[in-house]
Amino acid sequence: RVAKNRSGKTFARWVLTILIGVGVAFVARFLQFMISTVSGIRNSILQSFFDEGRPDTHAFAFFATYNLILVLGGTLMTVYLEPSAAAGGIPELKAYLNGTHVKNLLRLRAILVKIFGTVLSVASVLAAG
Repeated sequence: RVAKNRSGKTFARWVLTILIGVGVAFVARFLQFMISTVSGIRNSILQSFFDEGRPDTHAFAFFATYNLILVLGGTLMTVYLEPSAAAGGIPELKAYLNGTHVKNLLRLRAILVKIFGTVLSVASVLAAG
């Protein structure tokens, strides 16, 4: 009877591990899709500037303004919606796993702000990592 119970726990752990892996893969694919979409919009508008023969200063002004808006959006989300999303995450997760209560660590809002903040910062050509 003990072996049967342990086998059920082992199976449940494997299923949970697989579901977490699939979830992480979906989030990574979503990040990649959103970054390429936001960057693609910027690049197509920049290409139209060059195709129309506008001065390079107009293209640079658009590039700088577009990227500034993206960075500002990610910053405002982090500061006003969920300040705990500003942390890197690994030290907080280690502390949580060691039994320390970390406020707002696994909140859905914090995770969503991290995801969309990453999209905005990477799409704005900021070095993030």
